[in-house]
Amino acid sequence: MDRIRKIVLIFIFFSFIFIGLILLWILMPIKCTEKLYYIPQVEMYLKIVKPPLNKYGYVFFSKDSIFSSSEQIDYIKIYKSETSRINIIINPNIKDELYLDDRFNYSTPHAVEYKINKISFRDTTFYEKWNIAGTSTYVLKYPYMDITFEEYLRSIYVTNYGEDLMTKINPIK
Repeated sequence: MDRIRKIVLIFIFFSFIFIGLILLWILMPIKCTEKLYYIPQVEMYLKIVKPPLNKYGYVFFSKDSIFSSSEQIDYIKIYKSETSRINIIINPNIKDELYLDDRFNYSTPHAVEYKINKISFRDTTFYEKWNIAGTSTYVLKYPYMDITFEEYLRSIYVTNYGEDLMTKINPIK
């Protein structure tokens, strides 16, 4: 009898813990992460949105820091993957035309104000192949600049034409 009582008490104890964890998970606010960036070279704001429990993230584009509804704004939907690397190439003289360099086809553009063109990986229209110390590398041609999104939108870099080094940018909000 004592043995059955112990088993029942242990079962009730673990049931309460299990129910408590489920309630905690349901009631705990799950936040959507949003970060705002500004790219001064092209006078563009980027808003990175990563909804929780979702396999996609979003990069929204705007000429000002006020973002309207998602149907009336330009964005790129990016599949969640640790290996995703998306490049957006821009000519600073033609700021409303974006070129999407997506090697593994992880992205889907939605264009409204900007013209978003998908290009092939390392398109020679935008990149020049250089041999540096016996290693081939691709460098942007004049006058293009590149915005690189890595690791499912965790890191964002800007590269200007003629430069081999990427500069990490930090959010303004």
